[in-house]
Amino acid sequence: MAPSELVGCYKVYKSKTKALIYWLTRTAGTCCDLTSVIKSLASSLPPKPSRRQNNESSEVEIQTAELVKLAQAIAASDPPADVPQGIILVLQDIIHGREECAEWYSAQALGQGSKVERENQTHRYFILV
Repeated sequence: MAPSELVGCYKVYKSKTKALIYWLTRTAGTCCDLTSVIKSLASSLPPKPSRRQNNESSEVEIQTAELVKLAQAIAASDPPADVPQGIILVLQDIIHGREECAEWYSAQALGQGSKVERENQTHRYFILV
């Protein structure tokens, strides 16, 4: 994959990841108390504001483990929450994009040292989760 293609792939999977996280938080918010899952919401300090979208609340940082907990809350909800086909397609696109980027970065990391290898491992972990 050429670096210009990689940039496009990266931007697409990042954008779709934001869409997935938005769906996860909105859907899980109907199934559980989000402050019990997302640490930055539960802290006594307000979350660091970043970009605002459509004049809605500020974005907060969500850890990979928290994404798993959100998905588990949705899966355990009663009545069961419907997962739209569009979200499944978004997830498939995210996985494909992350795999493509991880493969390219892994090839670049050969002989680069342990820091780059550790970063690649964290990216691969996200794909597996």
